[in-house]
Amino acid sequence: MNTEIRGKFELIGKATRDFQLRVIDCPPPSSIPNPDVIALGYGTSPIICFGEKVIFQATQNPNWLYQWEFNGDNIPKANSDTLTAFKPGVYNLTAYLKNECSKARTSREITLKVESIKIKFTPQLTSFCEGEVRQLKAPDITQPVIKYQWFKDQSIFAGNVNSITIRESGKYFVAITTNLSTNVCPSVTDTLNFVKNPKPEPTITPDKSDNKICQGESILLSGIPEDKMKYQWFKNNLSLSGEISDKLKANEAAEYVLAVTDSNSCTQSSAPYKIELVSNIPVSLDPVNLFCGNPNTTTQLVGSPSGSSGIYSGTGVTNQQLGIFDGRNLPFGTYDVSYEYKGAYACQSGKVTQKIRIIKPPDYQFPNSTITVWKEIETLVKGPNNSNWIYSWSPANLFSDPTLGSPKIKLNANTKLWLKITDQEGCDTKIPLDVLVNERIFIPNIITPNDDHENDDWQIFGIGNNSEVNITIFDRWGEIVFFSDGSYNSPFDGTYQGKKLPNGIYAYRINIPARKEQYEGTLTIAR
Repeated sequence: MNTEIRGKFELIGKATRDFQLRVIDCPPPSSIPNPDVIALGYGTSPIICFGEKVIFQATQNPNWLYQWEFNGDNIPKANSDTLTAFKPGVYNLTAYLKNECSKARTSREITLKVESIKIKFTPQLTSFCEGEVRQLKAPDITQPVIKYQWFKDQSIFAGNVNSITIRESGKYFVAITTNLSTNVCPSVTDTLNFVKNPKPEPTITPDKSDNKICQGESILLSGIPEDKMKYQWFKNNLSLSGEISDKLKANEAAEYVLAVTDSNSCTQSSAPYKIELVSNIPVSLDPVNLFCGNPNTTTQLVGSPSGSSGIYSGTGVTNQQLGIFDGRNLPFGTYDVSYEYKGAYACQSGKVTQKIRIIKPPDYQFPNSTITVWKEIETLVKGPNNSNWIYSWSPANLFSDPTLGSPKIKLNANTKLWLKITDQEGCDTKIPLDVLVNERIFIPNIITPNDDHENDDWQIFGIGNNSEVNITIFDRWGEIVFFSDGSYNSPFDGTYQGKKLPNGIYAYRINIPARKEQYEGTLTIAR
């Protein structure tokens, strides 16, 4: 009994029964003799030619059942009192009563002989491969042929042709009838057993999941290893010399085929396996220019190929996906930054590294940010003295040689100069220098204030437009007779408090604070 549990059947028990059948031995009735069998026209020793037939006739009795036998085996559906036979061998008949229990009665044995003239085919190869054919030609005989009759596995296969095309396995022979007298049996060949062998079924199995490789890589292709098999590999329809095992290490883009020959010399080729070469995609990281001093902003790193499969790393990298480098607060030094890209294949992956250098720019300051020179007088401007630096003064046309650390200059007006210093690393810095241009002072030592409009006052040349010029004049007793605190716009005219000073020698002191200059001497008044 079966019961269903959760959609499945489970055996929970079984039962068996025994039955007994009673068999009795029937006595032989005296009314049934052994059946008699003859070959009509031939008696009890029939001999026929190949292709002919004979009729066996048994004793006729409507109350009998018949079963004909051939070589000791029952002939299917042979249950009448006659039998048409053509195969050589031993025939006999067994009879039974239809409606009564009785023992079987067996006839005598009659041997049927079939005669023919034995001829042989030309020796030939009887094994062939699936998809091939074999041609079988009847042997040549001297008598004129009336008829050819071909047989396969004892059945008529084809007729009245002297050759046949064999496509299937089987036992083949041919009977040849000539135009001689009817007392001569036909010629019958020996039987050739043709065997059609199936072709091998080779396949190619790669050792990786897809058919793409990078330059320099390979795929191991394997067939099915079997004994007595011969192998030959082909690439793009050309055989590969020496590649005769069931495995091939393929490292080129091409179509590969494995041909297999079995022990029957049957050859079959596999379906082609195509290997494709993956294009190389180099991984790169754009170099970053040298930083002279800490950068003012972050820097965008640029790796190739771009995409989510790329990762940036290294000191100063603040965003690995976007490749942001922040060197604003890093100490001076050299830093490695990398870009790693992981593609689908090895030749589309890689990691590259670039060095980012943050170095200290040239450090120099003028002792004084402002200097004073004489107008139109060539003056040496003292700058740095470092043989490892490159100098460039501007405006360059104002210098005798703008590439010197301390060049000479000649000016006629106040000017702002710039010194660009470039070190061996290519870093540079620009330093300003203000230059004040002074006219050369000329101080007359005599005036003649006699109202002739010539040398009537003390004209001092070269003090320019200085807003702070201190001029003091003393008489012979050291008393101050003139003082100018500021611009010298009203020159000394030889008077003091509106009165003419007497002729004589007077002392003076001139102080120009902006130029850090002071002059002392004597002035003569002569009317």
